[in-house]
Order: sequence, then C-alpha cells, then structure tokens
Amino acid sequence: YFGGEPNSCRDQTKQYGHSLDIKFRNHLTASMRNGELLCACWFRPPSERRRRWGPFHMRSEVGGDLVACTNQRLIWIRDQWDDHYERYGSITSTAPIRSVQSLRCSRTGEVGAMTVEFYTGLSWHIPFSLEARDEAEAFASSVMSDLHIAVLNQENAS
Repeated sequence: YFGGEPNSCRDQTKQYGHSLDIKFRNHLTASMRNGELLCACWFRPPSERRRRWGPFHMRSEVGGDLVACTNQRLIWIRDQWDDHYERYGSITSTAPIRSVQSLRCSRTGEVGAMTVEFYTGLSWHIPFSLEARDEAEAFASSVMSDLHIAVLNQENAS
C-alpha cells in the first residue's frame, strides 16, 4: 500500500462510477507523474459473473477498469487480459491528452463500451454493463468538454 492519494485538487476532481478500491488506487498512484494532476476518473470494479451450464453452476470473475484523465495524459488501468482476470496484476495504458480525438459511449445489446479514439487511428474499447452507462457517459462528456476548453485556451494563447 502506497498510502495517500493520486495528486489531485480534491474539490476539482470529478469522480464517476464506483469509489476506487485499494488495488486500483495504488496502481493509479504509482502511474501518476510528478506535477501531474488528476482531473476526472471513472471506475468499474471487478465483478463476479455466474452462469449455468446444464446441471453445473459456474463462476467467473470479470476484471475492472479505471479511466483517469490528468492534465497531461489519459490513463486506462485494467485487470483483465485476454478474458483472464488478473487478481494481483494490472495492465496500464497511457496516452498524451493532446492525442485524444474523441471519447464516446455506445451500446450493443446488453453491453456498453466506452471508446477512446486517437488521432493516430488507434482506439481503446472499454466494456461496461448497462447499469454503468450513465456514469460512463457523464465521464466521457466531461472529459471531451474539458479537452475542448483546453484546445480553445491553447489557441487563444498563441
């Protein structure tokens, strides 16, 4: 446990979804750079899925996702790799905030996804249950609004 919190302006950090658990809070704290400020984050915790196959009851764990927007980068921390839940590890992807072209949510059947598209043509697809859709959409809208304001400020400064 690293103790403490990621660098943030507590009253200005926008939080969406569930409260961070200790594992994701520690991974986010370790991912933050000196001078980097947390602006907004969305968290979907790991969950358990139960299925029935004939007379058998099966359980499987679905990894969680944390998407954090800082003043410098977009950070995606997940604990699932190739459909395998990583109980102790995590996978962290980062991108400069200036490379984000769009952030939007969509729905396919009973599953939603947050899609981050980059100017390079690459994208991240972050799945979520429909119960998490409102919070995910609010996060995406907030981040895109903040990015738009940052671009306007940058244009006005030059």
